[in-house]
Amino acid sequence: MAGSTPPPLSAGDLLLGRYRVVERITEGGHSVVYRVEDERLRRPACAKILNVDGVDDRIRKVVEQHFVQEVFVLARLSHASTVQIYDFGYLAGAGGPALPFQICEYLGGGSLSRWVKKRERLSVSEALAITVRLCGALAEVHASGLIHGDVKPQNVLLAETLSGRVAKLADFGIAQLAQQSASSDGSTVLMYSVNWAAPEQLVGEPLGPAADLYSLALVTIFMLSGRLVFLEPDPSDAYRRRKYARDVVANALEPINLPAEAVELLLDACNFDPRERVQSALQFGRSLEQALAPTLMDGTTPTPTRRTGERAALAPETPTPSDTSLPGRVMASDLWLLSPSRPSPSIAERRIEFVAADPWCDLTVAEPVRVRLSFVPSSSDTPGLHVMGLNCFVSISTGRPSSAVTLDGSGSVDFLSPLGVPLARATVTFATDGIERSVVTVAGNSIVVSRAECAGLAAVDFGPGNTCYLAHVSPRT
Repeated sequence: MAGSTPPPLSAGDLLLGRYRVVERITEGGHSVVYRVEDERLRRPACAKILNVDGVDDRIRKVVEQHFVQEVFVLARLSHASTVQIYDFGYLAGAGGPALPFQICEYLGGGSLSRWVKKRERLSVSEALAITVRLCGALAEVHASGLIHGDVKPQNVLLAETLSGRVAKLADFGIAQLAQQSASSDGSTVLMYSVNWAAPEQLVGEPLGPAADLYSLALVTIFMLSGRLVFLEPDPSDAYRRRKYARDVVANALEPINLPAEAVELLLDACNFDPRERVQSALQFGRSLEQALAPTLMDGTTPTPTRRTGERAALAPETPTPSDTSLPGRVMASDLWLLSPSRPSPSIAERRIEFVAADPWCDLTVAEPVRVRLSFVPSSSDTPGLHVMGLNCFVSISTGRPSSAVTLDGSGSVDFLSPLGVPLARATVTFATDGIERSVVTVAGNSIVVSRAECAGLAAVDFGPGNTCYLAHVSPRT
């Protein structure tokens, strides 16, 4: 977008009449960061300038709002383990509107993600010390009625002190009020780091302290193992994976040989249901200290065992060629909150139509294609979708045409004439049920529906220019 690119700063430039630019440090997310010298107080600082070059206008507004909001959030916090804000101002853009920038505390030790990458993993004592400090910072955040919403290794900065490295919580750019929910009508833009977010954050549900503690537990596991627990870049896939978080987390913790009490505490913190997690940051820190006390007292350091053929440690800031989402990058995701009780907008060049399969529904997809949809029991944890051709044959993938097929997982269905001529194709995707909402992906868009309105949900998508049917049953069914 024109006017969104921060003007290049050079060494010697002066901001707000007192902050002299020393060097450019990094560029990431939606900002460019410089090291500056506060000439009035003679101390180093950081200047973070908003950078939304090329970002969609709707998302740009959300990003800028969060960027400015972060300044006022940090101004309310004073905990020693929280990065301190010093100043705020606007910089004339390159031929466009002024861009906001922040002046904040400079920490020369880099990010926790880079430190773990360098070390492969941290000792129990070092990881525990960092987690406890972050618990203190989060306790103040939560007491202020806020949720950080982006606790991850990239947002934990290290300061070099005489007593060693000290961790501080940074980047409150997507912080929000506790129990604040996404809009209940139409589309909204959610911002989160998909590999670190709690499941309720992925579907726009109200967030409480347990959401931050979920992310902190993942950070603790990352420090101890050098590995990310979740690596799914797609929000719906990530949400589905989190339904089985206990098994996933247990598998990640197995090689570390932690005390059983510590393992159980981290498993509970990663519970899919936020009501079943620990709710207090201070309590989480105290409980983790108690659980790891035997390990610290006997002076032994659990050494992760490596399975045959297993890589030593994940490099969290180096994506594979096919990975377009860095494990630490905040992503802006379009979330569509729809309801069968109100008209649905078009999404990704598709008409969206809810159809109730109680117990079945008949559809005229095109003039020559009529089908019947119904939900049937299946071997999976969700019902299967039975697709019957009323005037055509159907087949799954390269299977033989028949009068009907049943899908218990996502796939494609072909509709053919009695002579075997292809008539239409639909992609079937099943929703993942959450505590209060179900989410299904359509052409990369997350569609969320209240479980109070739909007990089951599957998208039958006939592609661009056509209709995507959201088949469902009522809760009483």
